[in-house]
Amino acid sequence: MNGLLTKPVNASSPQFQAQSSFPADKESLWTYPPSSDGWIWAHNALRAELQQMTLLIAHLGDRKLETWEVHSMRAWWACHELHVHDHHQNEDEIMTPEMATRINLPAKLTTDHQGLISRMEALKVLFSNLTSAKELFFAWSEYQVSMLPHLFEEEQIALPLLRAFFTPPRRPRWSARSSKWGSPRRSAPSSTGWAPQTPTPPTPTL
Repeated sequence: MNGLLTKPVNASSPQFQAQSSFPADKESLWTYPPSSDGWIWAHNALRAELQQMTLLIAHLGDRKLETWEVHSMRAWWACHELHVHDHHQNEDEIMTPEMATRINLPAKLTTDHQGLISRMEALKVLFSNLTSAKELFFAWSEYQVSMLPHLFEEEQIALPLLRAFFTPPRRPRWSARSSKWGSPRRSAPSSTGWAPQTPTPPTPTL
């Protein structure tokens, strides 16, 4: 894996096959492109939030924030933090364990989450003591530079493997466990109110 330069994985490589009874021969059964997959949509929602705050920090600069601005930015952060933690939880507790029953997944896909959480903890402290947007600049930049490559690596590695080893969803075999993907409280904040909730990703049939 090579961050934003990561190329699509060769899912047919023997190194990824965990069980001989489940070969990587199912990609052709999927009737929509990877770009239309719910996993991509969920990532795009996170990318939109990253861009929102990046633009806001640049716009507000180093001037002293009004009280209402501080409250708004803290509320935004609280929702973004929840959104990311829920997204990671869905991957770590639902998607990854299910995929691991058929696929030898690269460990980096999940170990990256710990580094991102550490950066988020640092940002949480900054948001709690915020007086100007400029105070967020360096920590936010580091967070974004870590998050964007991670999302892209998942899309170039995990998603192609998912589509190669699992058939398309014909019935909601995982729906009871993965319904949190579409839960209203997973909606993400926008600078003008609330963004549409993260769409429920298609879940492969076992």
